[in-house]
Amino acid sequence: MGKGEIKLITALKKVGFRTTGIYDLFNRKTLPSEAVQVILQLFPEVYKDHRGHGGDLLRSLIAAEEPFDPAPLIEFFEDGYFNKVVMWTVGHVIAVSKTTDISNWLKHQLLKEYATFERASLVQALPLKGGFRNSKELIVVLKKIYDKYPIEVLELLKKHGTIDDIAFLQEKLKPVMRPEAKDVEKLIARLEKKAVSKKK
Repeated sequence: MGKGEIKLITALKKVGFRTTGIYDLFNRKTLPSEAVQVILQLFPEVYKDHRGHGGDLLRSLIAAEEPFDPAPLIEFFEDGYFNKVVMWTVGHVIAVSKTTDISNWLKHQLLKEYATFERASLVQALPLKGGFRNSKELIVVLKKIYDKYPIEVLELLKKHGTIDDIAFLQEKLKPVMRPEAKDVEKLIARLEKKAVSKKK
């Protein structure tokens, strides 16, 4: 057990939360806000001790009972101190955990910043955390970031796309045989089938 984990256990005990360590936290179904705040404060120290333990500790935040301010995670993500796999995990946790509003930051990362492996983890957050009033607004942004994150966008279009998006997808097939071409063709067929089902 590293120094960071020992410090974490002690700090959690002080706020009335008892745990045997990171493995226990990782397997919890829920985490109260007081435990979440301690984790947000100390997770960088755990990462310095052991990257695997740091990742497991971060993933435990997915079980947070209440929305939390992800500012420490965002700062860590933007610093990019560790490798891209570590940063992808941070992005994933920001994307899927219960957080306060990150819509402006999220759209800036995906629309304004250049494409990276770690930023790709944020795309999945757009439907729930993008601050969109409806699916049409979401689709507009998905089309804008398609060339940066095609695979992630295609995944979201499976659920949120309609027959109106087929022309856009067909256009993406024209220039060259893109790596995701087969996925695009499958999605077009799926959206056409969805449209037929709605008419019945």
